[in-house]
Order: sequence, then structure tokens, then C-alpha cells
Amino acid sequence: MNLREYEIMYHLEDTYWWYRGMRKIAYTLIPELFHCKTSAKILDAGCGTGARLQYLLEIGNRTRETGLKPQTVGIDLSSEALKFCKIRKLRDLVQASVEDLPFRDETFDFITSYDVLVCVPNDEKALREYYRVCRPGGKVFLTVAAFNWLRGEHDRAGQVLRRYTESDLCQKLEKAGFTVEKTTYANTFLVLPIFLFRKAVNLLNPAKTDQEAISDFHFTPTYLNTFLTSLLYLEAFLLKWIRFPIGVTLIVKGRKRV
Repeated sequence: MNLREYEIMYHLEDTYWWYRGMRKIAYTLIPELFHCKTSAKILDAGCGTGARLQYLLEIGNRTRETGLKPQTVGIDLSSEALKFCKIRKLRDLVQASVEDLPFRDETFDFITSYDVLVCVPNDEKALREYYRVCRPGGKVFLTVAAFNWLRGEHDRAGQVLRRYTESDLCQKLEKAGFTVEKTTYANTFLVLPIFLFRKAVNLLNPAKTDQEAISDFHFTPTYLNTFLTSLLYLEAFLLKWIRFPIGVTLIVKGRKRV
């Protein structure tokens, strides 16, 4: 990811519709992560600037009767990202690659990885590492960018190497040893507008280099933020009962066989 994007992410993650909506969707699809037993160990593989970890801790603190809480660990390859995690006063941070996790076998009960595999050179190796450090019966929760036809300048700014289809990611997850429990696409209502917007930018004003590329975060007017947040909140509500067959994001939930 371009370094300036980390600063943008840090300042937007708490309020921007995409981040808020995807956190709500995660809460819907894997509630056991937010209400897990106090002895659980959780790894956020590719924690970025730390807003997801902070949200997880805040929700857990509000819903647990005791003052105890699970151990959460954030890992990221970028020192710039971890710098912002420290500003959030997060602890247990490790700088390392998800392709070579510096943890013992069967360490974690939950592994989350939000929009990370798209940037990893060897995504299958990363999934094998997730499997190795996950305890038997433990769960993995993945979000990735979906469909190559949705590529745009946003991908260049985020150094996205690949986008996935459901069958592609499920095959890789099962090859690593996990059992797939649930799949769905998300950000479904905005597929067409996002597709048209990215194609227009690519056609009319493309960045000359990857370093000049900027993410979609620059293009969302403030007055639309509440409306777009509501759309993703609606998707989170609907995902309690249905799955979406198309979307900008693919979500897969898996379990390590006992």
C-alpha cells in the first residue's frame, strides 16, 4: 500500500462508510468473535492501522460481565501501519509477514484477515500459515476484493495483486486444510455504481504511476457518508438470513478441522 494511504486510513477508519459497514457485517457473520470466552486468543493478520482491533476490544468490553478479555494480537508487515496502531494505544503488535507468522503451532482460536490476501505475493502460503497457527476447531474469517472486472485505480493505490471469486478462495482455503462454513459477497447494492465510477476514472483520468494512484476514499462526498453507511448496515441485517451472489467484497468463514 502507498504509505500516504495508511495516514488516510487512520483518519477515516472510525467514520468512513466502508469501514463502519464492513465492521458491522463482520459482527453479523462471526458474532462468536465478539462474544468469545475470555481465555481466547485472537490474531488480526494484517491489522493495518488498528481500527478493527480497537472495535473488537470495545465491543467485547461492553458485552462481557467481567473485566477479563481475550488476548488480541495484531500483525502487519508495515511499520507505518503499526505506528498508527500504537497511537491507538493497542498492545501486542508484531511486525512480520503473514506468509511467515512468528507464532507456534495451534496458538490462536480466531484468525481474522481483512483485505490482506489480495496484497500477499503467495496467498496460499499465507493460508497455510493461518492453518498452522490456528487451534483445532478454531475459526478463520477472511474478506477480500472480488472480481477482476472491478479493478481500478483503488487497486493500484492499495497494491492489490489479485481479486477473487468465491470458488477460487474456497478452493485455496480448503487446500490449506480449513472447512468452509459460510461464504457471501458484500457491498452488493453498490456494485454497478462502483464499477462505472472506476471505469470512468480509468478512462478519463488514469494515474501515470502506481505511486500517483489514489484510493476511492478521496472521491466520496461527506454528505453521502451516512447514506452509504446505512446501505451496508442494511446488508449486515439481511446477511443474518441470506447470502449475496455478487458484490465488491467476498467474505469467507472457515473452521480448522478437529
